[in-house]
Formats: sequence, structure tokens, C-alpha cells
Amino acid sequence: MSDGERYCLIVNKGDDMPLYYPNLFITSVLRKKRVSVSTVEIASSNIIALMRFLNRNKIDLEERISTGQYFTLVEIEDLVEVLRRNLSDLKKKKKLLPIDNHVAKGTFGYRIHTICTYLKWLCDIIHKANGINDKRKVNSFIDNIKANKPNPKSYKNFKAKEKTLNDEQIFTLFNLLEIDNNENPFSSDVRLRNRLVFLLLYHLGIRAGELLNLKIIDFDFVKKIVTIKRRHDDKSDIRKIQPLVKTLSREIPLKEELIDAVYDYVFNDREEHAKNKIHDYLLVTHGNGKNKGEPLTVHAYEKIISTIKDKNFILNNLSGHMLRHSWNYAFSRSVSKDKLKTCSEDKLRNYLMGWSDNSKMCEVYNRKFLVETEKEVIKSLYDYRNRILAGK
Repeated sequence: MSDGERYCLIVNKGDDMPLYYPNLFITSVLRKKRVSVSTVEIASSNIIALMRFLNRNKIDLEERISTGQYFTLVEIEDLVEVLRRNLSDLKKKKKLLPIDNHVAKGTFGYRIHTICTYLKWLCDIIHKANGINDKRKVNSFIDNIKANKPNPKSYKNFKAKEKTLNDEQIFTLFNLLEIDNNENPFSSDVRLRNRLVFLLLYHLGIRAGELLNLKIIDFDFVKKIVTIKRRHDDKSDIRKIQPLVKTLSREIPLKEELIDAVYDYVFNDREEHAKNKIHDYLLVTHGNGKNKGEPLTVHAYEKIISTIKDKNFILNNLSGHMLRHSWNYAFSRSVSKDKLKTCSEDKLRNYLMGWSDNSKMCEVYNRKFLVETEKEVIKSLYDYRNRILAGK
């Protein structure tokens, strides 16, 4: 929009016309809450899943609501199964989805929450317009769908995947990204930029949105610090999908070699590719296309990641966010050696990660270190008890 706000619409695939009620819901309910465009996009995708279910089963939802003929139990079961599936393959125009291709419980639960909120809102809108009072049946209808929502406590009843890169993977990654390495999968004109991308992720522990939001002005080359800033709905950002900074603004100190790498890129590669572009974003698009010199997009960033995954089997599960987890693991190891008090450690970690003082996110990102510590504690307990049994 003219003020920089990003927005999205749900349109009919046949004629590209916006769907009335879904977009009214997005505008009057979600936008009113001032949630991020990424949240709106996720909610919109959930509603699209409902629309596809309705189309497939030839259900006229507005007519059903007007006549008080809501979903049958069989239809609710069918809808729930649709919401449980991984729908990403639909973007690839696949008509059939694997039976066991289910999403995480949290994702499934949020889909049900979105659909129930939308259906309750739609019933209220249609009933008020037609002078209908059917709250009891509406509540029963919504409750029958909500009953399938998993208990939040069950989200944790599974072993989370390891999200931290091990030492071998980190070594392999940066060895692969060496400028002169013949195995480097990137063309010579983007090697310096792509290596810088991973240096910043690895040393700063920042998110992809924070990385792509960095501007040259954010770097103080004298004091050797970088400022992470929130720039939601920035009019100067021409990217349709604006990379967002989810966490708080903060200053992070930089090591000498990192500030040198940034300086080298800014006054060499970037200067060559963005000399005719009026913007201050650090990372830019290279090459000779029409987008040359424009801010690096989320899609281009993801392409960099996928190229590395395809190149080396050791890195086939690579994601940029894994480097954030690796940063937190290294942080825990470092402060543990320095015997920093736990309360001070958590406050420092929260600041450097951009979390609030009361945030519990450190427990999530510190999982690997806690698991290792737990094993060490249990081993020491066994040793202690064995010494007692041995009379030592």
C-alpha cells in the first residue's frame, strides 16, 4: 500500500476475483488486530484450505448458514482430515496428497482455531443480516469442530528434531563457501556475498528477516557494532514480501574479521552491483537481470540455502535458522566455562537475541546444551551412588 503496509487477498483461482467474505474477515478482524502480514498470510492459507474443502464437496456455506443446515459429523471429520494434511504440495498442483503427510500438532491446532473463528464470525454476519437467532446451534456446530483441536500440552509429547549444526557441519559449510574452493556451488560474482550471509547468521545468531533488513547505516565501523532495527511497513523497501524483524531492536558487538568482511563487501561487490540503486540495504541482488542491485529477497535467500543443501549431503537438512540455534549452543558453552550466573546468562542471551526480559525462548534454543548437561548430571549421580555402594 502507499504507506508501506503489506497486505494479501484471497482470490478465486478461475477469474482472480477477490472472495467477498474471506477478505472481509481478513480486513475487519485480522487487520484490525494489527497482526503482521505473515500472520495474515498464514490465516489466509488456513481459510483457503476451508474453501477447497467446500468446493470439493459442493457445499454452499452461506446457504447452509442461512438455513441453519451446518456441517454434518461426517463433513466435520472430512474437514478436520483436510486441516491435518500438509497442503504445501497443493502449490505444486498435485491432486493427491500422501495419507501420512500430516502437519505438526501446533500447526493443526492453529488451523482449527482460524477456521472456527472465521465460521463463528461468518455465522454472526449472515444471521444479523437476516434477523436470525440461532446461537445455540451455531455454538454446537463450532464446538464439534473445536473438539478435534489437540491439547496444547500434547504438543510437547514428542522428541523435537535436532536444530543445531554440529561441528562437522559448520566446518563443512564454511569450507564449502571459501571463495577459492572449486567445490563452491555459486558463481564467482556472488561468492563473497553468500559467504557474508552465513558469517552474519553464524556470528550474530540473527533471524533471516533481521539479516535481510540490515542496512549499511546499521553498521558502526568505528565502534564495531551493528544495530538490529524493526522496520515494519518501510516504504523504502520495494520487496513485496518484506522480511520482518520479529524481535526487539538491539546493538550487537562485532568481531574484527566480521566487520572487515562487511566493509569489503560494501565497498567492492555491493558498490559494483547497486551503484545505480537508491537504497541502503546491505545485501543486494547480483547478476545482469532487471533486479540487479535491488535488496535481496526472501526467495533469493531461500535459493542460496537450497543450493547448498543440494550440493553436500552432510548439509542436506540445512536451514538458516539452525545457525541461530548453533549460536545459542555456543553461547551456553561459553558462559558455562566463564561461570556466568544463570540469571545474568539469561538476561544477556535475551538481549542479544532480541527477546524481552521475561521471555522463556532461551529454554527452547538452549535444548541441546540442556540435554548434554542432563546427561552429565545423571552420569555424576550414578558415579556418586556407585562410590557409595563401593564404600568409597
